[in-house]
Amino acid sequence: MKIGVFVGCFDPVHNSHIKIVTYLTEHVLDKVVIVPASNNYERKGLTDIEQRIRMLKLTFENNIKIEICDKRFCNENVHTFMVMDALKKRFPYDELFIICGSDNLKTVETWRGAEHLLSNFKMIAVSRDKENLETLIGNDVFLRDHASNIYILSIVIESISSTQIRTNVQKGKPIDDLTTKEVVDHIKKYKLFK
Repeated sequence: MKIGVFVGCFDPVHNSHIKIVTYLTEHVLDKVVIVPASNNYERKGLTDIEQRIRMLKLTFENNIKIEICDKRFCNENVHTFMVMDALKKRFPYDELFIICGSDNLKTVETWRGAEHLLSNFKMIAVSRDKENLETLIGNDVFLRDHASNIYILSIVIESISSTQIRTNVQKGKPIDDLTTKEVVDHIKKYKLFK
């Protein structure tokens, strides 16, 4: 089986995340495991992991090809390579791919265990804001050295960010076109991002 691993804050999950995961499960991968960053992640103001997991489950509950990783990596500060190593033990005979947006691809060399990660796992890179990933990879020595393990996903992704959703909520602006109705309702019910 080909399994994608999508690690991120998902604070909250939005339509671009959904489009990426849906496309991958329909055309490229057999399964996607979504791993939300722990509460200990170094970003200030991160919504509690329980809320982020609930929004992910509300979004993907009807897709049997998507698994939301709840709690296993969420109570400590683990790094992406640790997540991948743990999942490789769980899926020893499957091919694992880390899913990475171009914004994160630019900084992958600074990640703890980056050499291990790109030497032992394949990566699916997704362009954000129509960025040319071939150029990005070609101009970066580290990425160029691992280019054979980086696959570029050739789909157009609308540029939506979780920050945009949180800002809109804080300003009282609508978010209905940025995420699912279930997530919008959850944000309202629990008064998130106020």
